[in-house]
Amino acid sequence: MASSTPIGVVVLGCRNVGAAVLRRLAAGSAHHQQRYGLKFELRAVGDSSGCVVAPAGAAALDASAVLGFKETGRLAAHPQGVANGPQLQQALAGLAGPRTIIVDCTAEDSVTPLLKRWETLSPSHPP
Repeated sequence: MASSTPIGVVVLGCRNVGAAVLRRLAAGSAHHQQRYGLKFELRAVGDSSGCVVAPAGAAALDASAVLGFKETGRLAAHPQGVANGPQLQQALAGLAGPRTIIVDCTAEDSVTPLLKRWETLSPSHPP
């Protein structure tokens, strides 16, 4: 396929399930782009400390590199990391949109308000 449609991906939680999602995203990237014309771009990955966020207009995050960093510490300590709080909510709000997939691997009820707020920020869901 000549052209591809960019799809932003945000993964919340990167332990067992989240790490598996990130590994599959990295491993299947070329296949999805060639076969279906979809270019999955990792825009953010979160853990209990915060998120690593790719700034607007910047290159997508490297899933393998984020996982490698996670093995050594908390994501908020990453050079592109943002700790939980208002600054994180602002960074994530900038990623909301009709072509963004949010994968919640946390099994935490505390994520629900964030997901609901995110939905209202999407241009396809006016507040």
